[in-house]
Amino acid sequence: MPTQFSIAIDWRRKGFMCWDARPSDRINLLPYPMGYTSLDFRKTGVVTSASLINLNTPYGFRAFQVETGTGVNNGLVLGQQDGTLSVNDIIVFNQFGSGPYTVVMWVRGVTGFSGVPFIVRAKDETGTLLFSSSPVTLTESWQKVTASGTIVGTSPYIMIECVKNTHAANVTFQAAGIMLVPGSAIPPGCNAGDPADVYDNITPYVEEAEWFLGMHTPCQDDADDSILQLRLNNSSRLFSPEFMPQFEGLGETVPQPGSLRDFLRPYRPAVVRSDDGTTRTHWSGWVESIQPTSNRSGERTTDIQAAGALLFFEDVETAIPVQQNRRTDQILLDLLGEVRIAPPLMQSTLLDVAGNAALGVSTFLTDARLPHTFDAGQTTLSFAGDNRMRPRAPGEASKDS
Repeated sequence: MPTQFSIAIDWRRKGFMCWDARPSDRINLLPYPMGYTSLDFRKTGVVTSASLINLNTPYGFRAFQVETGTGVNNGLVLGQQDGTLSVNDIIVFNQFGSGPYTVVMWVRGVTGFSGVPFIVRAKDETGTLLFSSSPVTLTESWQKVTASGTIVGTSPYIMIECVKNTHAANVTFQAAGIMLVPGSAIPPGCNAGDPADVYDNITPYVEEAEWFLGMHTPCQDDADDSILQLRLNNSSRLFSPEFMPQFEGLGETVPQPGSLRDFLRPYRPAVVRSDDGTTRTHWSGWVESIQPTSNRSGERTTDIQAAGALLFFEDVETAIPVQQNRRTDQILLDLLGEVRIAPPLMQSTLLDVAGNAALGVSTFLTDARLPHTFDAGQTTLSFAGDNRMRPRAPGEASKDS
């Protein structure tokens, strides 16, 4: 297949790119689908185990892992409490009424899945089947499973199941990127429930793209910072930070769905990748500036510049005590211990979004030090120092490093 390049920006800094989402997609109705923090789940029958795990996937950073046991219809139930069996998490009638809905999830087998058919289905609050997918056989790769149908009845809540289709094998499988969308159109990719997510993939808007990985010459010892420069078509003013769409005829300055106004800011992760049957990442970094051109009548564009991590690390100051009779690798370990990864370079929690910032649930502490491994040094230095403080001049009290 011909090589296809794609460019994406994680506008909400949610931790992953919605690469395949498109502006025409319906938005995910599942509550808090990034961390599933308010979604009850349970195992069916005598399922051995069902848990929510941290897993970096193209469909989010959390996934469900289930060991089914040998029950012929065992699996995972979403939206129903374990114990009380109450169904009150996934609401469908509040916005779009009873008519067609589509359930989407990505699943893959871990162990024991060969030849075992699975189905995805939706049930109402009483356990009555509403609609189901066709049987699919899991593989070790993620595959998309969908089910569409009309939701009827008086209950506003449903539950979603991913279960074996009458098979006694004990299977361990994972499910991620669960979506519930109105209508029968199947979204091509995953979105996490915010209109901004369908604009992560900015490839359709890119008019020019140029990137540099930091090496000017073939034998350069240290790379300079990597740079990405983009020129985007901004005829819709989607990439204008000051532009706020107005409701037609009302003149109200209220953001409409699809506006990126609140997310056009620096430090958003950016990625350039290609796909020729194998997906490769060519550049990754963070947005530095967003500059729309000033033009009321002619061509409208926005220039975006992004950079790698070097500028963050160049500003780090180290100050270790004087080292005596220590190997070079030991000294380097102390120096790197002074360097911390800046917050914009890590996946970050969303402090102002409900369902996030719950420690151990949707927020996880990390080691901000740079990962490193050194061989034993060949040289032991009698003395070594870094930023040792000395008087600026004889008689002066102030210090200079």
